[in-house]
Amino acid sequence: MRLFAVVPVLSLFSCSLAGVTIQRAGVSVPESMTNIAPGIMLFLTTTWLPSAWVTSTFACVRDDNSVYRWTRGIIWAQWFRFKYPILLEEAKEVADKLIFAWLGDNDIPYGFLNFTTNEAQTNIAEAGSLTLEWSTLNKYTQNTTYEKLATEAVMHIANLPAPLPGLATQIIDPTTGDFVGDTWGSGNDLYSEYLVKYARLSNTNDPIYIDTWKTAVDSSIHTLLKVNTRTTHTSPIATDGNILHVGSYLTCFYAGNWFYGGKSVRNENIVNYGLALNDGCWNTYASTLTGIGPESFAFSEDGNYIGGAAPTADQLEFYDEYGFYIPDSIYVLRPEVLESKFYAWRGDTKYPDRAASAIDSFNKYLAVPSGDFAGLKDVTVGAPGGYWDVMESFWFAEVLKYLYLTFDDPNHISLDEYVYNTECLPFKAPPALDSH
Repeated sequence: MRLFAVVPVLSLFSCSLAGVTIQRAGVSVPESMTNIAPGIMLFLTTTWLPSAWVTSTFACVRDDNSVYRWTRGIIWAQWFRFKYPILLEEAKEVADKLIFAWLGDNDIPYGFLNFTTNEAQTNIAEAGSLTLEWSTLNKYTQNTTYEKLATEAVMHIANLPAPLPGLATQIIDPTTGDFVGDTWGSGNDLYSEYLVKYARLSNTNDPIYIDTWKTAVDSSIHTLLKVNTRTTHTSPIATDGNILHVGSYLTCFYAGNWFYGGKSVRNENIVNYGLALNDGCWNTYASTLTGIGPESFAFSEDGNYIGGAAPTADQLEFYDEYGFYIPDSIYVLRPEVLESKFYAWRGDTKYPDRAASAIDSFNKYLAVPSGDFAGLKDVTVGAPGGYWDVMESFWFAEVLKYLYLTFDDPNHISLDEYVYNTECLPFKAPPALDSH
């Protein structure tokens, strides 16, 4: 049996509960992960911050960060392990503050909120990705306001005309409720992710969630999927309506989401596309000197298709060998490639093997003398290119937890019985429906 102490780690939107231990049995973790394990919150990114301190310390907050790292973490800790009423009260107090992001009769919340004045600003966050957390808060508080606001925002977005069927644009004006521009890309990730997850968690009989998700996947397969002999990726849509043959680390969440959603709706075609995207995203890791994937990757030899300059001779040579080239080689500790490995690994040992390879690369290239982990400015050269001197909260909240879980027994907190939110926090789902 292994015993992991949860070390108190405080970052901008993420902290753990001190003095708590987790017992896990039968876990095979690579020895190279021992350098990372002391800082990992595992399942306990609980964000239990006294509300008075939150109000005075963070004058302006993003709705999505507050929901994932504050509200959800507190709810999860209360439900899953501790059952402390104070945690539910803290979650409720944070959520009640966030309600001020809905102005007047708007279905769509504003994305930034001043906690001191309760005034919402004009930038929109992920308005369609509140359903998991706020439906759970509804369950515990018996206050239907939370889930009502969250689901109305999603249904509003899903019913708007989109550039491609099912594919909502990244920007929406909360005042008018209309899309702004026609850009579709990585900024849509959480809205898309939560469509299928909310349907699974709630077993709702409203088909809009699953139907919109399946329509989005179908549009992506038929219009945005780019396949060559070495890699598979999806493409974003630019503001001028053109399809760009460039992907980002953020968009690699689709690999895991399509696998998970395909399993949920029993569609093996979607599952197989998810696995192909998984391989394509891992190819961005396996093809660099450091074994770490870059922020963006292009899969067209014609610069006109990536919204930028034509590739250099060196980039074309790289493209010929690996099926993509790298416009932006920074790594900022993002989780999405490893998140998708966690969803896909069951039954195929290549996924934990890849996770172990990533751990080795992180220990070799990201660890710094202070004991922290920094990003890299250039994954093609490593330390000589310089460090990105920030250790993001999602390094703890997501990267380390997804890596840990990849080596856990798949029947423990099983994907068949639990739904994980985007911060890798599980909560119990009802028995699955025969079909969605």
